[in-house]
Amino acid sequence: MVKPIVYEGTWRELAAHAVELDPHKKLQLIVLPQDDESHYRADLTPEERIQMLDALAEMNRNLPGLPDDAFDREKLYEDVP
Repeated sequence: MVKPIVYEGTWRELAAHAVELDPHKKLQLIVLPQDDESHYRADLTPEERIQMLDALAEMNRNLPGLPDDAFDREKLYEDVP
């Protein structure tokens, strides 16, 4: 099964991927509503994105860790017949 590739950004940002796209393949375009509460910021520089991700990581630094058995295969699938 072929998984779809998702590109997200402004029209100009998406146009930069035109060389990667086969002109004979089918595409789907979804126009997202513009709202002031959007968390996606296409205008951020790479440095600003890094700062934003660092701040997000810092907010979660003191969350309790999961026990080692939380990722145990048998534990994950114990409800599956």
